[in-house]
Amino acid sequence: MRKMALPVLTVAQWLSGRSRAPAEPAERNDHESLVAALEHAQRWYEHRLGLGLQILNFYLVSIAVMAAAYVGALQAKLDAVAGAIGVISAMVSLAAAIAGWRQRSLARLALQPLAELQDRLATASGVASLRMLERNPRRMTAMPVSLIMFTIACAISITGTLYAWLR
Repeated sequence: MRKMALPVLTVAQWLSGRSRAPAEPAERNDHESLVAALEHAQRWYEHRLGLGLQILNFYLVSIAVMAAAYVGALQAKLDAVAGAIGVISAMVSLAAAIAGWRQRSLARLALQPLAELQDRLATASGVASLRMLERNPRRMTAMPVSLIMFTIACAISITGTLYAWLR
């Protein structure tokens, strides 16, 4: 992707409070504005999805560590500790689910601008298949697998807590 050069201001422009370089032809500004808008929306979407994947990675590692600690506590007959680990793992599951949902909803904010920009690009180039978001009608209504995964993880954690405390 092409990097946009920022306009260089002279000292006189800066001192006079003029914050922009002299205007360029409208056609070039429109093209650069579209490129900047597309890059911004795409980066927003990628960044938020990347953060969501980082949350998922942290969650998987922390659950693996807590599962090992839970089993160790049960083998050592430390039922109160095992139950506490179960409660903590349920809270971690809930926190990861909330953080993941937040990142997903923030990422989805970029879908509408991306769809509009893809439409403009498809119209300008004559390539209708560039309307990729439009061709995926389930993009806004699909229930993520993460909801099911975190619900099951919370249920397992609570069940493990009850097992440790009631045995």
